[in-house]
Amino acid sequence: MSELKTKQHDGDVFEFIDSYANSEQKKQDSYKLVEFMQKVTGYPPKICGGIQ
Repeated sequence: MSELKTKQHDGDVFEFIDSYANSEQKKQDSYKLVEFMQKVTGYPPKICGGIQ
């Protein structure tokens, strides 16, 4: 069986949003999406990324 290429890591979700979103509107939309996803799943946000 092959290994998953996307792994969770301990990066800060909000720090990532702040550094990646290039407008205030995108930041606010991202924060709302994180809030919604956390409410639906019941789990805190995590960052996932591909293997380097």
